Formats: sequence, C-alpha cells, structure tokens
Amino acid sequence: MDLERDSAVPDINNRERTTMEDGGQRVIPLSVVSLHDSPGDCWVVVYDRVYDITPMLHEHPGGMEILLENAGRDVSLAFQGVGHSRAALAALKAFQVGVLPDGECIFNQRPGHLRVARQPSSAAMLYTP
Repeated sequence: MDLERDSAVPDINNRERTTMEDGGQRVIPLSVVSLHDSPGDCWVVVYDRVYDITPMLHEHPGGMEILLENAGRDVSLAFQGVGHSRAALAALKAFQVGVLPDGECIFNQRPGHLRVARQPSSAAMLYTP
C-alpha cells in the first residue's frame, strides 16, 4: 500500500480534480480519494463524506491494519457492519476534508440535488409481489 507516487499523479491540491460546493465543502471524487492509501496519507469515505484519518491511525481501537487495508476506499458498509456507534461517527467530523460529488453519492443527497434513476434497478426487476 505504501507505493511511491509519480510526480505526475494529481493530488488533492490539484484544483482540476476537486471543486468547492456552495456550502463551502470541498467536493472530492473517489479517484482522488484512492490516491491517499498509505500510513502517512490515509483517507476513507464514510457515508459519502471524505475523511483524512491519518492522525488517528495509531489510536483506532481495532488497530491501524484494518484501516490501512481499506485506505483510499469507501468503507461505509464495513463501518456499519462492525457496529460503530453514533459517537464514533461523530468523532470522525474532526477529520472530514470533503464530500463526494453528487454522482458518486449513495447514502446522502444534498438539498437541491435530485438524482433520478434512468432505469429500474435489477433488484426491483427481480421482486415480484
């Protein structure tokens, strides 16, 4: 996971890869989050929000290994599946660096941003009452 980066690889400071939302939050696509996957630079996505958890790696009760295995990814389902409390989610707020773009959000829709499915999901087509 601790891969050396080519200087041509964009980072979070590359304004072409991130934008600012009306609310002042930085909009960070998963392609940028995926670049932050090392012990010295560890980002994750939880419920459509992007967090830089580098400072808390050594303090995580479950150990830093599990965080590093999932660094640079959306860990929402793992976060929920392991039974994290609301207090744990609230503690993450101090580490938030941005949000996912609307087209990549799967949990939260920001006000004024309506997402309409173009076709029914496969799960809906399989369901017959």
